[in-house]
Amino acid sequence: MRDMHAAALPPSISLSVSIAPSRRLRMLLFLAALVHGGAAWSILCGALDVAWPWLLAGCAGVAAVLCATAAAQPLKTRQIDISKAGALRLTVQQKLPEPGRAVRLLPGSLLWGALLVLRFGSTDDAAAPPQTILVLPDSTGREAFRALSVAMRAIAGHSSAKDGQKIH
Repeated sequence: MRDMHAAALPPSISLSVSIAPSRRLRMLLFLAALVHGGAAWSILCGALDVAWPWLLAGCAGVAAVLCATAAAQPLKTRQIDISKAGALRLTVQQKLPEPGRAVRLLPGSLLWGALLVLRFGSTDDAAAPPQTILVLPDSTGREAFRALSVAMRAIAGHSSAKDGQKIH
């Protein structure tokens, strides 16, 4: 009798991708900060006639600060290594690269054509919080993004067949 999971095993995948923070997302966050800051200023100056002006200006100001803070986060390059058997290793690189830790792809990851939201959980430490990585096509080269997308879909298909949990 054939093993049901043998057909779901990922093909021989061997991939190493370096993921830089998205420049487009950073610019979009700075633009959102400017728009929210301008809205807050316009409300406070009376250019916009709205109910509850102090509350709306405060909310717009808080949104501006949050967007600017998110855009000003230090840049961290991440490295995803996938072995031929489909084992994942994640490395967060700053000044000195540290050895990658073994991770697994968690349910709740989104694998779309132009966006990958990858949720990784540690295979060693169950108490470690999951790490989420946003990958846009400008975070890697186009070919690397496509290869990573295909590899993650294969791993997600294998994981969902084994665990019964779906990854979108």
